[in-house]
Amino acid sequence: MQQLKERILREGRVLPGNIIKVDGFLNHRVDTALMRDLADEFAKYFDVKNITMVLTAEASGIALATICAERYGVPMVFAKKAKSDNIEGGLYQSDIFSYTYKKKVTLLVSQDWITKDDKVLIIDDFMAKGYAMRGLIDIVNKAGAQLAGIAAAAYENGNADYIATAKRWWDDMAGKKLFVTGGVGAVHFDEKFGHDYYLPTDAYLETCAAVGVGFFSQAMNQLTGDAKYMDEFERALYNNVLAGVAASGRQYTYQNPLNTDRSERWEWHPCPCCPPMFLKIVSATPEFIYARDDRTVYVNLFIGSDADIALGDMQVHVRQQTRYPVDGKVVLTLTPEKAARFTVKVRIPGWARGEENPFGLYVSESPAAPVLSVNGTPVEIRLDKGYALLDRVWNPADRIVLELPVAPRLVRAHKAARELDGMATIAAGPLVYCIEQADNADYARLRLDTAGSMELGYRSDLMDGTPVITGTAIDGKGAKSTFTAIPYYAFGNRGNGGYRVWLPTR
Repeated sequence: MQQLKERILREGRVLPGNIIKVDGFLNHRVDTALMRDLADEFAKYFDVKNITMVLTAEASGIALATICAERYGVPMVFAKKAKSDNIEGGLYQSDIFSYTYKKKVTLLVSQDWITKDDKVLIIDDFMAKGYAMRGLIDIVNKAGAQLAGIAAAAYENGNADYIATAKRWWDDMAGKKLFVTGGVGAVHFDEKFGHDYYLPTDAYLETCAAVGVGFFSQAMNQLTGDAKYMDEFERALYNNVLAGVAASGRQYTYQNPLNTDRSERWEWHPCPCCPPMFLKIVSATPEFIYARDDRTVYVNLFIGSDADIALGDMQVHVRQQTRYPVDGKVVLTLTPEKAARFTVKVRIPGWARGEENPFGLYVSESPAAPVLSVNGTPVEIRLDKGYALLDRVWNPADRIVLELPVAPRLVRAHKAARELDGMATIAAGPLVYCIEQADNADYARLRLDTAGSMELGYRSDLMDGTPVITGTAIDGKGAKSTFTAIPYYAFGNRGNGGYRVWLPTR
């Protein structure tokens, strides 16, 4: 059903544990009109005139099953997942594994409400691994009833061809078309990609497109467990996405070129799509800080936070303290309910390992090596798909300290990116910097002094606190000069003057 597919793609999110969340229309807030349309769609495939009941499992399947039952003129019965005082008499039951809650549960149906004379249509919201469906089928069989059909609003498809296609699309984007700020969309006309390695400094780079890069990359990380995808999520978030909203919060940008003589921010735009997309990714980001599987905690983003993470039948509290990306020190305090062995995987960003881009689209040299310690003792960084792997018995209040080298570095583009030949940009940690007219009167004629030093500092008086990089440059007369660079996301907050991300080096 195309309508449902579009709603899932537009509003759905993938949570840690590969759980699809569509609580805007199905799992929490229910769009009854859409549910009626789904009921009518199911009726095309099943003999609903001859069924005697609709069966589902609590809780999220109840809304859809109820509307289907009303549509077909039959009762709806839902299997409970816990025995309550109002259940009397005999029960049909089936033990299943809950994909959503990652634990075993028991489905229960009173023998009063399903008999051997029933013709049952099973309906649920999502089918991930089919555990709930198998449990409901088991109950139908135990009752001696007839199974008329099984329907779900959506199911996860692990087809290898689809996965390979998604990887190929992402690789092509990240390896040939992704701008250093995490933006995409080189061409203003039709707001589209350009040809391979076409990375002009005046590119369109719509804010919404960078949001798309972020969600695409996070979804690929959930699918593969590879940290490179979160590296690019982080690049897009801290640069092109954050640039989309002014420091005041009252203006925004629609397009985000890398070099321009006039920055533009608007209170309104004829196509106001970017502000809600900005809010969508920023509100979703807390759910992307960590991920998990049955025995592993993944630390994907370095953002101060507290989280309770379920590992099997145990909760692990994780507290993260950091000033990243201004400072590279990250402190993680782990408090499991009891001493237990499990794995913690901490993302080591590519830029911190001398791998600016996984395909060499951009290159740089890390100013130093990252350092990792557990309870004050340095440990070797053993990488697994870009994560430092820590497997041990963890005790309450164990501390992991990661120190990332956020000193300034020069970034250059692949030789095939002809528009950037002989140019470089400045980065520190995940942040890309620009030289803005407000700080550099001769900004349009400055050349970077690649042999000169650069220093990272912090200006508490600038836009409520902003990291800055100072260094040496060559001015328009060939004399040595100094420059001040601010994070790209901060451009255009002090008037509509110009700025430069890419600067000539010769």
